[in-house]
Amino acid sequence: MGKYNLDTTPLSTLLDDPEASAIFAKFAPGFADHPMLQMAKGMPMGTILTMAGGQLGADKVEQLKAELSAL
Repeated sequence: MGKYNLDTTPLSTLLDDPEASAIFAKFAPGFADHPMLQMAKGMPMGTILTMAGGQLGADKVEQLKAELSAL
């Protein structure tokens, strides 16, 4: 298991990690500039990924999860 538990780690923690930020940029370009980002920063990443499935597609969400979990 990696250093982050996506079910409990808030988005803000991942955004502060340069490696995690690079993964977001790879799978969701522009994510860091999204206007709703401020409201979501305290939410667990797992919750955000569940909501993002319709935006990114299930395949990309699974790839993003795998890369974040590998950190």
